[in-house]
Amino acid sequence: MEEVIDSEYSYNGIPESIYEYDRILGITDGIALNINNIVGSGIFLIPGNVWRLVKYPGTALFVWISGGYISFLGSWIYAELSVILPNGAGELKYFDEAFSGSKRLFVRIFSYIMIFIMRPILIVFNACIASQYLIYAILGKNQENQSGYFSKGYVIIRTTSIIILMIITLYHILSSKFAARINAIFAVFKILALTIIVIVGLIQLQNVNFKNHWINVFENTSDNRSYSQRIGSYGYAMLETLIAYEGWSNANYLADKLINPQRSVRVSNIYSIIITIILYILVNISYITVVSPEDAVMRGDVSQIIAMYFGNTLVGETGKILISLLIVISSCGTISTLIDR
Repeated sequence: MEEVIDSEYSYNGIPESIYEYDRILGITDGIALNINNIVGSGIFLIPGNVWRLVKYPGTALFVWISGGYISFLGSWIYAELSVILPNGAGELKYFDEAFSGSKRLFVRIFSYIMIFIMRPILIVFNACIASQYLIYAILGKNQENQSGYFSKGYVIIRTTSIIILMIITLYHILSSKFAARINAIFAVFKILALTIIVIVGLIQLQNVNFKNHWINVFENTSDNRSYSQRIGSYGYAMLETLIAYEGWSNANYLADKLINPQRSVRVSNIYSIIITIILYILVNISYITVVSPEDAVMRGDVSQIIAMYFGNTLVGETGKILISLLIVISSCGTISTLIDR
């Protein structure tokens, strides 16, 4: 049999037609997968860290805009790569096409790191975040102490994490189409939830007390650091925002499941990152409007994050519970897309 070697129509000698039977997802599914993967717990946990690192809310907002621009460029590059190499596998395939001979060892090392280290860490991290905030939503401040490795609180969090992972894995095993619908629901919920945060935050601009948060937006907190310390903090803040934006390449991994992958991946990548950038910037504007600078830079237990202060400032303890549930659902959605890959 003649070996198929044209990379446009095959991958490792496998004809493109082999993948056709499994192409069940459209552009909407691709956008949902990307948004579901990008919008996890980051937009709720990281803004306070960024604010604390750069000191000024105005600078923090600029960092989020810059991080979004860098992510958009990365998404555009991946969209072009998906046109040339449309059969899925993401970076693994791109490296496999770029390197040959002994250089393929790099590809194998990358594969092992992604499969056995990076992805499991991301899945477990999001599962732990989801379980922590689920327990907080149920028990509030009365949750068990987690300081000891075998403490009751620690065991409850880990057990809840395992249950979450089992449930998400189960519906992926049962049906790919059903999993795709669940992922789409997660994505729609996240967009609506962030939109509500944006609307509520912008409405508060009419309140004089909240409007004052925008006065001297570059001077709300003191900064006595040296020039080199500031540069280092700005770089770290940029990395934090890029972590929050991470996930825009998810559709590239699932190109073999997308109908007309050349177009679907391109549109999915570009649209999803644009939607996310707009939402993230507006959410940060809402945080700056509602949350005081002193609360924004606080750090401590699960309740001391900027999003929780946002909810608490507006509707008290109920706001904290609602934000906690939102973090749970967002983290579960990210886990779902990571498992789907």
